[in-house]
Amino acid sequence: SVTVAAAAALAVSKSAVSFNDLDGDGGLSPGDEVVYTVDYANTGNAAATGVSLVDDPDESYVLFVDSVDGAWDGDTVSWSLGTLAPGEIGSVTYTAVLGDAGTFLHGTTSVDNTVTLDSNENTPVSDSESVTVTAAAELTIAKETSGYTDSDGDGMLSPGDTVHYSVAYANIGNADATAVAITDTPDTTAIASVTNISGGGSFSGSAITWSIGT
Repeated sequence: SVTVAAAAALAVSKSAVSFNDLDGDGGLSPGDEVVYTVDYANTGNAAATGVSLVDDPDESYVLFVDSVDGAWDGDTVSWSLGTLAPGEIGSVTYTAVLGDAGTFLHGTTSVDNTVTLDSNENTPVSDSESVTVTAAAELTIAKETSGYTDSDGDGMLSPGDTVHYSVAYANIGNADATAVAITDTPDTTAIASVTNISGGGSFSGSAITWSIGT
Protein backbone atom coordinates (compact mmCIF):
# COMPACT_ATOMS: atom_id res chain seq x y z
CA SER A 1 0.00 0.00 0.00
CA VAL A 2 1.19 3.46 -0.83
CA THR A 3 -0.22 6.83 0.14
CA VAL A 4 -0.51 9.51 -2.52
CA ALA A 5 -0.92 13.13 -1.50
CA ALA A 6 -2.60 15.59 -3.83
CA ALA A 7 -3.86 19.10 -3.22
CA ALA A 8 -5.61 21.88 -5.00
CA ALA A 9 -3.81 25.24 -4.92
CA LEU A 10 -5.60 28.44 -5.84
CA ALA A 11 -4.10 31.58 -7.35
CA VAL A 12 -5.80 34.88 -8.24
CA SER A 13 -4.60 38.14 -9.78
CA LYS A 14 -6.55 41.33 -10.43
CA SER A 15 -5.69 44.30 -12.63
CA ALA A 16 -7.31 47.44 -14.00
CA VAL A 17 -6.74 46.94 -17.71
CA SER A 18 -8.31 50.10 -19.12
CA PHE A 19 -10.76 52.89 -18.47
CA ASN A 20 -13.46 54.63 -20.48
CA ASP A 21 -12.78 58.38 -20.44
CA LEU A 22 -16.39 59.50 -20.66
CA ASP A 23 -15.70 63.20 -20.05
CA GLY A 24 -12.74 63.26 -22.44
CA ASP A 25 -10.34 64.94 -20.01
CA GLY A 26 -7.58 62.42 -20.65
CA GLY A 27 -7.47 61.07 -17.08
CA LEU A 28 -9.45 58.93 -14.70
CA SER A 29 -12.05 61.21 -13.15
CA PRO A 30 -15.55 61.08 -11.62
CA GLY A 31 -18.14 59.41 -13.86
CA ASP A 32 -15.56 57.42 -15.85
CA GLU A 33 -15.59 53.62 -16.08
CA VAL A 34 -12.79 51.29 -14.99
CA VAL A 35 -12.43 47.88 -16.66
CA TYR A 36 -11.01 45.17 -14.40
CA THR A 37 -9.76 41.68 -15.27
CA VAL A 38 -9.43 38.91 -12.70
CA ASP A 39 -7.28 35.89 -13.60
CA TYR A 40 -7.64 32.73 -11.55
CA ALA A 41 -6.10 29.25 -11.57
CA ASN A 42 -5.81 25.94 -9.82
CA THR A 43 -2.05 25.40 -9.77
CA GLY A 44 -2.29 22.25 -7.70
CA ASN A 45 -2.53 18.57 -8.67
CA ALA A 46 -6.04 17.90 -7.41
CA ALA A 47 -9.40 19.36 -8.32
CA ALA A 48 -10.77 22.34 -6.39
CA THR A 49 -14.51 22.10 -5.83
CA GLY A 50 -17.15 24.66 -4.94
CA VAL A 51 -14.90 27.42 -6.25
CA SER A 52 -16.20 30.96 -5.81
CA LEU A 53 -14.80 34.32 -6.78
CA VAL A 54 -15.94 37.45 -4.93
CA ASP A 55 -14.84 40.99 -5.72
CA ASP A 56 -15.62 43.82 -3.33
CA PRO A 57 -15.54 47.27 -4.99
CA ASP A 58 -15.52 50.33 -2.72
CA GLU A 59 -19.13 51.51 -2.76
CA SER A 60 -17.99 54.89 -1.43
CA TYR A 61 -16.68 55.62 -4.91
CA VAL A 62 -18.24 53.03 -7.22
CA LEU A 63 -21.75 53.80 -8.37
CA PHE A 64 -22.52 50.67 -10.36
CA VAL A 65 -20.89 47.48 -11.64
CA ASP A 66 -21.58 45.97 -15.05
CA SER A 67 -20.60 42.32 -15.47
CA VAL A 68 -21.67 39.93 -18.19
CA ASP A 69 -21.36 36.74 -16.15
CA GLY A 70 -20.96 37.93 -12.55
CA ALA A 71 -23.73 38.85 -10.12
CA TRP A 72 -23.64 42.35 -8.60
CA ASP A 73 -25.75 42.77 -5.45
CA GLY A 74 -24.86 46.39 -4.76
CA ASP A 75 -21.99 45.37 -2.51
CA THR A 76 -19.96 42.60 -4.17
CA VAL A 77 -19.57 40.97 -7.58
CA SER A 78 -19.56 37.18 -7.38
CA TRP A 79 -18.95 34.26 -9.70
CA SER A 80 -19.71 30.59 -8.96
CA LEU A 81 -16.97 28.74 -10.82
CA GLY A 82 -17.80 25.21 -9.73
CA THR A 83 -14.89 22.77 -10.06
CA LEU A 84 -11.42 23.71 -11.28
CA ALA A 85 -9.35 20.80 -12.55
CA PRO A 86 -5.63 20.67 -11.83
CA GLY A 87 -3.89 23.29 -13.99
CA GLU A 88 -7.15 24.91 -15.06
CA ILE A 89 -7.06 28.67 -15.57
CA GLY A 90 -9.67 31.27 -16.38
CA SER A 91 -10.51 34.95 -16.23
CA VAL A 92 -13.47 37.25 -15.74
CA THR A 93 -13.94 40.95 -16.43
CA TYR A 94 -16.24 43.66 -15.16
CA THR A 95 -16.70 47.39 -15.49
CA ALA A 96 -17.00 49.68 -12.47
CA VAL A 97 -18.76 53.00 -12.98
CA LEU A 98 -17.23 55.68 -10.77
CA GLY A 99 -19.39 58.09 -8.80
CA ASP A 100 -20.39 61.38 -10.37
CA ALA A 101 -19.20 64.91 -9.62
CA GLY A 102 -19.15 65.54 -5.88
CA THR A 103 -18.29 61.94 -4.96
CA PHE A 104 -14.54 62.59 -4.77
CA LEU A 105 -12.62 65.21 -2.81
CA HIS A 106 -10.57 67.86 -4.59
CA GLY A 107 -7.25 66.27 -5.52
CA THR A 108 -6.45 62.58 -5.96
CA THR A 109 -8.24 59.63 -4.38
CA SER A 110 -7.20 55.98 -4.38
CA VAL A 111 -10.04 53.59 -5.14
CA ASP A 112 -9.10 50.18 -3.78
CA ASN A 113 -10.86 46.85 -4.00
CA THR A 114 -10.03 43.24 -3.30
CA VAL A 115 -10.95 39.99 -5.01
CA THR A 116 -11.06 36.68 -3.13
CA LEU A 117 -10.93 33.16 -4.58
CA ASP A 118 -12.14 30.29 -2.38
CA SER A 119 -12.96 26.58 -2.59
CA ASN A 120 -14.03 23.69 -0.39
CA GLU A 121 -10.45 22.45 -0.12
CA ASN A 122 -8.50 25.68 0.29
CA THR A 123 -8.18 28.71 2.44
CA PRO A 124 -9.15 31.86 0.51
CA VAL A 125 -6.54 33.73 -1.54
CA SER A 126 -6.88 37.40 -2.42
CA ASP A 127 -5.45 40.16 -4.56
CA SER A 128 -6.07 43.90 -4.52
CA GLU A 129 -5.94 46.62 -7.14
CA SER A 130 -5.87 50.39 -6.74
CA VAL A 131 -6.64 53.14 -9.22
CA THR A 132 -6.18 56.87 -8.71
CA VAL A 133 -9.05 59.21 -9.51
CA THR A 134 -8.45 62.94 -9.96
CA ALA A 135 -11.15 65.49 -9.21
CA ALA A 136 -11.03 69.26 -8.93
CA ALA A 137 -13.24 72.14 -7.93
CA GLU A 138 -13.28 74.97 -10.48
CA LEU A 139 -14.82 78.30 -9.54
CA THR A 140 -16.21 80.93 -11.87
CA ILE A 141 -17.54 84.38 -11.05
CA ALA A 142 -19.07 87.17 -13.10
CA LYS A 143 -20.11 90.64 -12.00
CA GLU A 144 -22.22 93.09 -13.98
CA THR A 145 -24.34 96.16 -13.51
CA SER A 146 -28.02 95.31 -13.58
CA GLY A 147 -29.26 98.89 -13.98
CA TYR A 148 -29.36 102.07 -11.97
CA THR A 149 -31.84 104.33 -10.23
CA ASP A 150 -31.88 107.78 -11.84
CA SER A 151 -32.48 109.72 -8.64
CA ASP A 152 -32.20 113.18 -10.21
CA GLY A 153 -34.11 112.22 -13.37
CA ASP A 154 -31.52 113.60 -15.77
CA GLY A 155 -31.59 110.47 -17.93
CA MET A 156 -28.04 109.48 -17.26
CA LEU A 157 -25.87 108.08 -14.50
CA SER A 158 -24.77 111.03 -12.43
CA PRO A 159 -23.74 111.88 -8.84
CA GLY A 160 -26.34 110.78 -6.30
CA ASP A 161 -27.75 107.97 -8.45
CA THR A 162 -27.78 104.35 -7.30
CA VAL A 163 -26.04 101.61 -9.30
CA HIS A 164 -27.31 98.03 -9.00
CA TYR A 165 -24.82 95.16 -9.33
CA SER A 166 -25.30 91.41 -9.60
CA VAL A 167 -22.68 88.74 -8.95
CA ALA A 168 -23.08 85.22 -10.34
CA TYR A 169 -20.85 82.40 -9.18
CA ALA A 170 -20.58 78.66 -9.82
CA ASN A 171 -18.46 75.58 -9.25
CA ILE A 172 -18.12 74.01 -12.68
CA GLY A 173 -15.65 71.37 -11.49
CA ASN A 174 -16.25 67.77 -10.45
CA ALA A 175 -15.36 68.10 -6.76
CA ASP A 176 -16.87 70.16 -3.96
CA ALA A 177 -15.32 73.55 -3.26
CA THR A 178 -15.21 74.20 0.49
CA ALA A 179 -14.97 77.39 2.56
CA VAL A 180 -16.05 79.42 -0.45
CA ALA A 181 -16.08 83.18 0.11
CA ILE A 182 -16.76 86.18 -2.12
CA THR A 183 -15.23 89.60 -1.52
CA ASP A 184 -16.26 92.71 -3.43
CA THR A 185 -14.36 95.96 -2.92
CA PRO A 186 -16.31 99.00 -4.13
CA ASP A 187 -14.42 102.22 -4.77
CA THR A 188 -15.26 103.95 -1.49
CA THR A 189 -13.84 107.23 -2.75
CA ALA A 190 -16.77 107.48 -5.17
CA ILE A 191 -19.49 105.53 -3.31
CA ALA A 192 -21.51 107.09 -0.51
CA SER A 193 -23.16 103.91 0.78
CA VAL A 194 -23.80 100.23 0.02
CA THR A 195 -27.29 98.86 0.65
CA ASN A 196 -29.67 96.03 -0.30
CA ILE A 197 -27.04 93.29 -0.03
CA SER A 198 -28.66 89.92 -0.68
CA GLY A 199 -27.53 86.40 0.14
CA GLY A 200 -26.38 87.15 3.68
CA GLY A 201 -23.57 89.49 2.61
CA SER A 202 -22.22 92.24 4.82
CA PHE A 203 -20.43 95.54 4.19
CA SER A 204 -17.50 96.42 6.46
CA GLY A 205 -17.06 99.94 5.15
CA SER A 206 -14.40 98.86 2.67
CA ALA A 207 -15.56 95.48 1.33
CA ILE A 208 -18.67 93.37 0.88
CA THR A 209 -18.23 89.75 1.88
CA TRP A 210 -20.28 86.61 1.54
CA SER A 211 -19.49 83.31 3.25
CA ILE A 212 -20.86 80.75 0.80
CA GLY A 213 -19.56 77.59 2.49
CA THR A 214 -19.52 74.47 0.31
